[in-house]
Amino acid sequence: YYSALYQVNNVIAIAEALPLDENTRRVRGTAHYFRAYINYSLVTRWGDVPLLTQNTLEKPVRSPKALVWEQIEKDLVAAKEFLAASKSYYYVSQDAVTALQARVMLSQNKMQEASTLAESLITNGKYALDTFEKIFRKEANTEIIFAFENLTPESSNTISTLFYNYGHPNKGSYVYAPSKEILELITATDKRRTISFGVFGGQDCINKYPSGQTGTDPVIISRIAEMYLISAEASSLTLGAERLNAVRTARGLPEVHPTSSAEMQTLVLEERRKEFLAEGFAYYDYVRTNTATKYL
Repeated sequence: YYSALYQVNNVIAIAEALPLDENTRRVRGTAHYFRAYINYSLVTRWGDVPLLTQNTLEKPVRSPKALVWEQIEKDLVAAKEFLAASKSYYYVSQDAVTALQARVMLSQNKMQEASTLAESLITNGKYALDTFEKIFRKEANTEIIFAFENLTPESSNTISTLFYNYGHPNKGSYVYAPSKEILELITATDKRRTISFGVFGGQDCINKYPSGQTGTDPVIISRIAEMYLISAEASSLTLGAERLNAVRTARGLPEVHPTSSAEMQTLVLEERRKEFLAEGFAYYDYVRTNTATKYL
């Protein structure tokens, strides 16, 4: 993360000295987005971390996590000022910034702000829940707001190798195997099942990143399903149930009817586990909801 942050800070420092035009606005907006994303990734995994907005040779010290969150919000505001729409969801756009802002607000339990931001993307007419396999098989879809795409094999992208065993046609290191619990949680009637899991060499594997050692899978950063589940958790019980059931219906599951905010949160956390399996959400979901000791 800090290697990437070093590059981002360099880009921002160089671009700030250049005249503003369409290109420098896009570069600066993209750089501020990624600085926010990097710091979000750091603070949600480690809490207090060194906050570096300029590169330095000085020995870094940890900053209070409140300051890190504050900087994340500042960078996203800056990114939104510089960016507009993008030519495809493989480039950072204003909507990508809004999606990350919604996540950041939810992460800090700023529920009203999270709801407003998520709803703005749900209702703007650009995105809709789509067939699950399209998201992870590089097919055109209405779900993705922003994702990385690897146009050619990249040896530095090792995400794909982590989930497959050596019995998979593209080989893998099988670092992460699905637990018995998650295999049972995502049932046969769930439309996410075949993309979530596959059996190779007699072993269950997570099936979202099929390129294995070739490393060409898209890495999904934000999609509309996340906005639905953010709204479900952060909005009123009535609107929240509507948003939660929209995801469940799209994934082939029956509706649920929570009667309290506590029940809603439990249902949303479970839905997030199924929707975002192997995408890096669950750990901080438990931390931010004070349920880590219960689930882990």
